[in-house]
Amino acid sequence: MEFQRTLVADLVHRLGEPRQFIQIVVGPRQTGKTTAVNQALSYVVGSQNCSLEDFLSGRVPLFKSDGGS
Repeated sequence: MEFQRTLVADLVHRLGEPRQFIQIVVGPRQTGKTTAVNQALSYVVGSQNCSLEDFLSGRVPLFKSDGGS
């Protein structure tokens, strides 16, 4: 099991907000910023391998379908 930074929950929450702002993650080197973003993408999209173009083209939905309404 991977260690999940608290930043991941914050990113997932902010990406789910109806207003869609660009999220910027800043901090010192070697503190896990990229890992946190990859973990958030894995949770939100279901894959860590996506690009901005995938989102803009609609090929990748913002959130995984939960099978509900």
